[in-house]
Amino acid sequence: MPHKPLPDQIVTQEVQQLITADFIIDSGVSQTIGDLTSASVNTEVRILGGLTVTQTNAGTFAGITTGAGTFTKAGAELLILSNDNIHNGNTTISAGTLRVTGTLSDITNVIVNGGTYDVEADDTVRSISGSGGTIDIASGVTLTNSATNDKTYAGALAGSGTLSNTGVSTLTLTGTNTISNIALATANGRLEVSSTGTLSTSTTVSLAANTVYYAKNTDTIAGVTGSGILDIAPGITLSVGNSSSAVTFAGTVRTS
Repeated sequence: MPHKPLPDQIVTQEVQQLITADFIIDSGVSQTIGDLTSASVNTEVRILGGLTVTQTNAGTFAGITTGAGTFTKAGAELLILSNDNIHNGNTTISAGTLRVTGTLSDITNVIVNGGTYDVEADDTVRSISGSGGTIDIASGVTLTNSATNDKTYAGALAGSGTLSNTGVSTLTLTGTNTISNIALATANGRLEVSSTGTLSTSTTVSLAANTVYYAKNTDTIAGVTGSGILDIAPGITLSVGNSSSAVTFAGTVRTS
């Protein structure tokens, strides 16, 4: 999508309360603002340093974020990103809700330490990780996690959508998760639910060939499908399905 050139407006250490027009967050600068909002799809915020948005009022940013700096959503209010953003530095949610009805960059690492990352449209990110909060994927929506390095997420995966892992890496879940669907789509990809983590009776895990779902905690889930490997830790019971539904799994079940 073409965008008009940025004017000579460079945000330095002086605090800007509101960004509604094109701005550059200069390299080496960490900037905190109150609100990020714009109704124009042509507005660009180029993040070369670090931008923290406290979002004191619920709002929508219809422009795009670009650059390789860091973007942090803080503050209790809702921020909606409705465009196709190409900012490729880390995206961190520490409070409130970051709702993405457009897309984030395919190479941004999403770190959720608090608040909610609300995914309302199909999207691909480099990785998901973090120490808390919620990743909520809407019904009919797929969030693709393409991580090539192992990551841990301690918050909650929620929603009626699908988390699809396409990276050749391990995603470890240590929290309480209620998401409807998790798909391991690429050989040698691995999902590990730790001794403190759980899925739920509404979760179905789909395993492509040579992927691994490693259950390290006693748990009950809705189903396991596909042709991958279901690995259950010694002494652990994994209950799958219920008495009124049949479960077919063409893969391998092992204990290790």
